Amino acid sequence: MDAVTALAGSGPAFVYRFIDALTHGGAAMGLPPTVAARMALAMAEGAVALAAASPESPANLAARVTSAGGTTAAGLAVLDHENALQGLIEETLRAARDRGAELAKGEPS
Repeated sequence: MDAVTALAGSGPAFVYRFIDALTHGGAAMGLPPTVAARMALAMAEGAVALAAASPESPANLAARVTSAGGTTAAGLAVLDHENALQGLIEETLRAARDRGAELAKGEPS
């Protein structure tokens, strides 16, 4: 149950943080913060809608929108380097799961 809580219960906050990070990244590259925020949110809405409606896996969808040697490939190379994003997400979920187990035992924060 702690794993379910970590993914489904805490997961929305992690997605919100990712959208916020995209917003801040866009602003750091010179976009007005309000424009970056609207773009990041609209992109996330579209990506989630497509992923929900598609029979393809998110990995396949990512591959379909990635041109070899293109801008998306360059960004994915950073996220995929030494499994950086995967490792970060696994560590994040483990921390949430482990905290859930501690709370169930009545351990203080």
